[in-house]
Amino acid sequence: DTANPERVRTYREIIEQYAPPAERDEVDGLFYNGPDLVRAKLKYSRAAGLGGVMLWELGQDATGEQSLLGVIHQTVGAR
Repeated sequence: DTANPERVRTYREIIEQYAPPAERDEVDGLFYNGPDLVRAKLKYSRAAGLGGVMLWELGQDATGEQSLLGVIHQTVGAR
């Protein structure tokens, strides 16, 4: 949030503070790519024949079931 930089959070901080469900991509005015959105983007990129996707910052990822790297691994590994 460039207009309000103190509102910037890592994905991990969003998960820890708000514990949003996987289908959410916004909480308390903070927008992010949650597990369901990442999964949808991966499936779209594969169906569209794109060369891949980009990750922004692995150090900001959450752990466990909310881990976006885990979602990527599950989705790309499942054909």
